[in-house]
Amino acid sequence: MMGAEESGVGIESSLNFRRVSDSATTSGSVPDEDLAELRANGYDVVVNLLPDRSVYAVAGEATILGDQGVGYVSIPIDFATRNHEQFEEFAAAMDANAGKVIHVHCAAN
Repeated sequence: MMGAEESGVGIESSLNFRRVSDSATTSGSVPDEDLAELRANGYDVVVNLLPDRSVYAVAGEATILGDQGVGYVSIPIDFATRNHEQFEEFAAAMDANAGKVIHVHCAAN
């Protein structure tokens, strides 16, 4: 996978994109056209922290990802009322997908 400074296109151009490691990236919301290319760009799993009702949510995100064989985990977090159980769910999702290339996103990263 290329870093944002190398490509400037695709998911790397998403709001506040950050590469955490060779196997994990994060960003704000991801446009649907970039979601549609994640498998081709080497991603295995997306963890979405956006509630479906968010204005930044992508309609049909789970389907867009599933159609290309990318795993999808939705943990809708209202950051004004987040709680420890949501953190535990996030940690479990990350542990369950250890060794895979993961992208985590919310509205603004």
